Amino acid sequence: MQEVFIPVTGMAPDDVVLAAILRGSGEPVAKGDVVASIETSKAELEIEAPIAGVLGPWLFDVGDLIAPGSTIVAVLEDGEKPPPTRTEPLPEPARTQQTAPVEPGAAPRVSPLDDGDGRPHRLSPRRRRELAETAAREPAAPAPHIPPPPPPPGTAAAPRAVTATATTAPASATPATAAPAGSRPGTDYRAAISAAVSRSWQEIPHFAVTREIDVAVLASTVQDLRIVLPKLTVTDLLIRAQALAFLEHEGRSDLGIGLAVATGRGVAIPVVGDVPGLDLPALVRARVAAVDRARSGLMSAADGTTPVSTLSNLGALGVDQFTAIVPYGQASILSVGRAADRPVVRDGAVVVGHTMFASLNVDHRVFDGADAAVILDRFARILGAPTLLTAPAALTHSTEGS
Repeated sequence: MQEVFIPVTGMAPDDVVLAAILRGSGEPVAKGDVVASIETSKAELEIEAPIAGVLGPWLFDVGDLIAPGSTIVAVLEDGEKPPPTRTEPLPEPARTQQTAPVEPGAAPRVSPLDDGDGRPHRLSPRRRRELAETAAREPAAPAPHIPPPPPPPGTAAAPRAVTATATTAPASATPATAAPAGSRPGTDYRAAISAAVSRSWQEIPHFAVTREIDVAVLASTVQDLRIVLPKLTVTDLLIRAQALAFLEHEGRSDLGIGLAVATGRGVAIPVVGDVPGLDLPALVRARVAAVDRARSGLMSAADGTTPVSTLSNLGALGVDQFTAIVPYGQASILSVGRAADRPVVRDGAVVVGHTMFASLNVDHRVFDGADAAVILDRFARILGAPTLLTAPAALTHSTEGS
């Protein structure tokens, strides 16, 4: 049995809605089959079966709010039994329209994530955000007058006008989706980011190792490669070096790297998969596609996988040095600042060097200090070795099992 769970796709895994169930309980699935789709305030994401088998009972209903990391269904192999219990969804206004379980071969069950059909139901995070932004742009419609019901026979009551106020929040509104006082409409994701980052900082025992790295060779390599790969950036080679630095520790070569991307809805983390196995043109295409997915809010199923590490690069914004918070559900994040000319000491003399500061923040439950130091040292040495940065995939795969 292998569980299918809600992934964490950014620093604020807020308001995950089970938007659609595409395969029914008891239905056979192959590895990679899309079995469901989810939606957050940042992105839409398809969920794939991790192995071949038969789907067990769904543990949530369409439209439920689900905490990231929660199991939603299990893929069962021959003779296995499903998990015995269901998990309660997060608090949200109760559904008034119940849906029957999806039978094998039946039409997909899809959440009504639009309020245009006149039926009461849950609104997706994206729809709530759109409604809030629309309300901020458009004047409020006059509140309708609702006449009171007639008094019971034989009694007298003074008539009382009842007005439905569009700006009054329902009593059952979810606190996590309410914007702080004074915030602008559409910025309620800040509260979700605050909650997620606080949880990560409180529950993950962080520590960081930092060093200054000579990147003169890296800078010249980037300039040379842009002759044939004009879209290549420093980030592409940093991603490659980061993946190669983890090869020995992980003992395998199919390593994905998360990329922290700033969007209008907070930081999203798409995943660039199998970085050591990609040649440079493929790596550039994969990085461009990952950034596009994050900014468009349409993430792929691969973005639901857990990367070996994540890269956060603020060098383009003039930042010299910083440390990042390990994303919840991951074990490390590498933060890099800008490459700049700085004084360095060589052979006892102060000279001008071209350097970059890099910090590796890790979960101490997974990495010891020596582990993190060795990985960061390898990262630094790889950045000074153009052959490793441009080597064909076969060379990196040859390190597996060594």
